[in-house]
Amino acid sequence: MLPGDVDTFLRKHVDSIEGLELLLLLHFEPDTVWSVQDCADRLGIPPNICKRQLELLTSGGLLTTDSAGSRFGPKTPELRAQVRRLVQVYGERRIEVVNSIVGRSLDRIREFADAFRLRKEKPDG
Repeated sequence: MLPGDVDTFLRKHVDSIEGLELLLLLHFEPDTVWSVQDCADRLGIPPNICKRQLELLTSGGLLTTDSAGSRFGPKTPELRAQVRRLVQVYGERRIEVVNSIVGRSLDRIREFADAFRLRKEKPDG
């Protein structure tokens, strides 16, 4: 099981493996300004997914984005420290971090599918 602080951070800021990989890429190259296409090419993911993840990370206060592209730039020292903690735990417990993200994705898929499951109505009386 992941430490609570890391689990909370992931639940709030990272909704996919692509988002995790993107955050790590930008974290490890903080002086680089990345276009959507550059990120997509580097990570081997479709540009539309990369764009969505960049937007999520930016809205979460982890990246700065302008017309030139995006770069790592947490809005607060606390967010910066949380990313460092994630990096530390990811280095030690990579599979647990990945399983946490994938597990949440599967839960969302199940919830969506359950919304369409036909239920038998109970007879009156």
